[in-house]
This record gives sequence, structure tokens and C-alpha cells, in this order.
Amino acid sequence: MKHSIPLVCRLLALVALSPAFAIGQEAAPAAAKPEAAAPAVAAAPAAPAAPTYSKKGADTCFTCHDDEVTLAVFHGKHGNPNDPRSPFGKGQLQCEACHGPAGDHTKRVKKGETRPSVIRYSRDSAAPVSVQNGMCLKCHEQSTGSAWHSGPHASNDVSCASCHDSHARKDAVLSTRTQADVCYTCHVAERGQFQKMYAHPVRQGQLACSDCHVPHGTTADKQLVKATLNQTCYECHADKRGPFLWEHAPVAEDCS
Repeated sequence: MKHSIPLVCRLLALVALSPAFAIGQEAAPAAAKPEAAAPAVAAAPAAPAAPTYSKKGADTCFTCHDDEVTLAVFHGKHGNPNDPRSPFGKGQLQCEACHGPAGDHTKRVKKGETRPSVIRYSRDSAAPVSVQNGMCLKCHEQSTGSAWHSGPHASNDVSCASCHDSHARKDAVLSTRTQADVCYTCHVAERGQFQKMYAHPVRQGQLACSDCHVPHGTTADKQLVKATLNQTCYECHADKRGPFLWEHAPVAEDCS
């Protein structure tokens, strides 16, 4: 019996210490979840190759385009090498300043391939009017004025080249004697009006359409150079301005 007491004590001590063992145990770490695979990043589309210019500039162009019409550009402002603002001024891009990069156009093409074109200026050009006019406005927007974009010529997709010829020795639309003939290509009815016995001396070359109208756009009615018809007429007919003793009210508002 004397050995049963120590045994009992040992059992009681073991029972008393068992909660401590339970508390001290650390939970086994949970198995780590596999990370979700990162979505594959789509490759960015390759940027289009930058347009290239011809190797020798205008000298490359003139190996083919050496006709009289093309070479006439040197008789006008666009071909003046002494004007730094000109396409042919020092450091400028010459033909490609207006016609765009011609590297692809001038390179050798394989048999059966179509030669890439440059920007061509004409009524029947494959280049959209917005592209043609955009090239012109890079230099001429300040002189053209903001009214161009809201004017009837722009809204009807009329290109600058429909009226202007940058290769001509003298641009016909800028001359009083020849301007009307350019305008008549679209404004056919007006040609007949100026053939009447009593008409402004347009057919005689003494008056230009732009003496009364602003082709590049304005906020005035009928694209007049002044805010009203009468104010426009008074530019030449100052003696009709008045005031008169017996005013004719309708004429005072509209002399037409």
C-alpha cells in the first residue's frame, strides 16, 4: 500500500496538467492555397512605321515630274528659295512640305504592285478634302481666319485647290481679271447675271467677286465683306449713303 499513494499522486498530477498541454499546443498551419495564375498580358500592337521622306528631296521628284506645269512652282511664292517660309526655303521640305512624305512613293516597286501615292491636290484627288486643306492650313490658317471652318465653302467640302493653283506662275483666283472665271466653275448662274446690260463690270475685269464677298467665310449674310448689303455697296457708292431729305425707307434698309 505504501507504493499506491505515490502512484495516485502521479495520476492526479498528470490529469491536472493535461489542460495546460492542450492550451500550449499550436494549431498546425493550414496548407497554403495555390495562388491564382496572373492573367496573360496581351502584347501591344506594333506601332505603324513612321513615314519616310525621299533621299534627295525635290531632286528625287524632278527625275519624273519635270514638266512645265510642275516646274512653274519656281515662278511663284511657294518655290521661292529666298523666303524662309516657303516650302523651298532653307531647311524646308520642298515638295514634301505640301505633298507629304514621299519615301514610299519614290522607292522601287515590284512588277504588278501599285506605287504608293502622295497627297495630290485637285477636285478628283483620292486624298480627302480634309487632308488636302489640312496641309494648306498648316501655313495659311492665320491668314485664312477662323471663319473658314464655319463658312459655306468648308461646309460643302470645297478644297483649297478647287480655287487656288500653287504651281501656277500667277494664281488666277488672285487676279481681278481672271478671278470670276474660277468662281464660275461652281457659281454658274452668276455668270449669266453678269452678262446683262446693266451689271457690275466683272466681265470687263474691273471688279472681282472678292471685292464684295469673302470666300474664306464671314458671319455676314451672303459672305459679304461688310455686315450688311448697304454697307458693302457704300464701299464704292459712297454718294448713295446719304442722309437724304426724302429717304426711301426700303432702300435705306436694302438697296438691292
